Amino acid sequence: MLVDDDDAIRETIAKLLAAIAGVEVVSFSSGAVALSAFAAAPDTFDFIVSDLDMPAMSGIEFCRRIKTSQPHMKLLLATGSGVITQEEATGFGFCGMINKPFSVATLRRALADAAVLDNHQPDQAGIAPVCIAA
Repeated sequence: MLVDDDDAIRETIAKLLAAIAGVEVVSFSSGAVALSAFAAAPDTFDFIVSDLDMPAMSGIEFCRRIKTSQPHMKLLLATGSGVITQEEATGFGFCGMINKPFSVATLRRALADAAVLDNHQPDQAGIAPVCIAA
């Protein structure tokens, strides 16, 4: 699952994730809608990437709510705001942070550092589910 309120960024990150990790990306434009989808089927998703600045629900609040129900869920913060440090992101419960705009190599490294690539091997159809909120 990918959540980002910017349509163009959401589409780009979804394509990158599919190419890098071989995953099928389910994307949403708001944290609230993504949270509802996650709550309905939490076992469907293994990983989340979240944007920081989104209307109605910040990435921090989204992370907090996900972690309340699934404490071991990995969330990667993807932000262009520059108002949060890596240490602060980790303190809020994110497994890592990347600053937008980011390169393919940066995204690949962040996924590898979070041990996501190992957990998302393509299934027999070549697709594995992932939850990404950017």
